[in-house]
Amino acid sequence: SRLNNRGQDEPETIKKRMAEAVNETSHYSKYDFLIVNDKFEQALAELKSVVVSRRLHISLQKDRLANLINELLA
Repeated sequence: SRLNNRGQDEPETIKKRMAEAVNETSHYSKYDFLIVNDKFEQALAELKSVVVSRRLHISLQKDRLANLINELLA
């Protein structure tokens, strides 16, 4: 309804976009994170959280912080 209410696209274009959205959504369980962009500010905050969490993942942090970890555990 949001696309229809905007009045920017032809009905056929909207139909095609919706079909693509259904196809993409059907694969949601293959991903690690799910963000629904129905409230922009909330979706943006969630996306930022995902980016930060990935940067802090142990597989990246253990090499970057190896010296500090070794010093703390010595």
